[in-house]
Amino acid sequence: MRTTGPVRQVGNISCNLCGGTDCIPAFGTIETPVVRCRHCGLVFTGRRPEFREIVASRYNREYFEAEYLPQLVRDKETSDVERGEYLRTVEKGLPHLGNERPRLLDVGSGAGFLLEQARTRAWEVQGLEVSEAAASYCQARLSIPVVVGELRRGLFADQSFHAVTMLDVIEHLPDPLSTLKIVVSILKEGCPLLIVTPNFGSVCRYLLGLEAYGIWPDEHLYYFTSATLRKLLQAAGFRKIWIASRDIYPQNLSAIMTNLRVTRKIPNSIARPPDQLKERFYRSKTLRQLRRLGNRVLARVHWGDKLVTLAHK
Repeated sequence: MRTTGPVRQVGNISCNLCGGTDCIPAFGTIETPVVRCRHCGLVFTGRRPEFREIVASRYNREYFEAEYLPQLVRDKETSDVERGEYLRTVEKGLPHLGNERPRLLDVGSGAGFLLEQARTRAWEVQGLEVSEAAASYCQARLSIPVVVGELRRGLFADQSFHAVTMLDVIEHLPDPLSTLKIVVSILKEGCPLLIVTPNFGSVCRYLLGLEAYGIWPDEHLYYFTSATLRKLLQAAGFRKIWIASRDIYPQNLSAIMTNLRVTRKIPNSIARPPDQLKERFYRSKTLRQLRRLGNRVLARVHWGDKLVTLAHK
C-alpha cells in the first residue's frame, strides 16, 4: 500500500462534515491520499467515486460468491453472537411501542444474517443492499425483502421505521451526511439508528498505522473518531447520541502478537492467525469473560477498533 511517490492533491473535494477544503495528510506518502480536515478533524480519502463505479468495482457477483459469502458463512457462528449484541442494543434504545410490531431497516444488509436474527426476535425486517447478488441471496435463501440500490429521498416513506442499522457501511459512503439526513427522515420520532464502523482513534491504528486492519483507502472513503462521528450525527439532526468503542480486530491482535514474537517478547506458541484468535475468544469461557471486561473499559476510553453508536431522532 505504501509508495514512494508524492501525495496526490485532494483537488476540489471538500470535507463532508464542515465543507472545508484546508486539509493535511493523515499519513505519509501513499497512493490514495488520506487527509484530515484542519477545521473539524474529519479524516477522508481524496477520491469520490460515483455510486455506479463503487458497485461495479467492489459489489459484483464475482466478489460476492468468491470472497464475501464464503467469509460470512465461515464466521457465521461467531458473528451471530455480535449480531445478537447489536440487536439488543437497538432494542434497549426503542421507545415504548405498546402492541406495535417494530420495523427495522438494515442499510447494507448483505446476505441478510442480521435481519434473519431480527426476524426471530419479532421484528418486521427490510433490507437495502447495493449488491444485486447479495440481495438475491437474501431474498431467495431467507425470504427477506430487499431493495437494491442506495438510500435516497423518496425510497421509503417518512417515519416508516422504528430502527435503522448500518453495520460497516458509513465508511464506504461517498456522502455520509446526506445519507444520515435521509435516515432521520425515515425514522419514527424517538427511534434509534445503530452504526458500527472502524475507529480511527483506536490504539491499534496508532500502533500499526497503515497496516492496521480497516485502513483501506481503496474501499473506505471516511475514517471516524468518536468526536467526528458525533459531530456528523449532530449535523444530520440526531439529538441523543451514545458512542462506545469495543473489541480489537483479530487481524490487528495477530499483527501485534507477530511483531512481539519476532522481537522474542512472546513465545511462538501464543501467536495465532486471526481466524484462530477469533475462534478461541468465542470458544473459551475465560477469554469470553476477558473480552467482556476489556469491552467495558474500551467503551469508556474509546481505544477499541470499532465504534458502536446509537443515535436517536
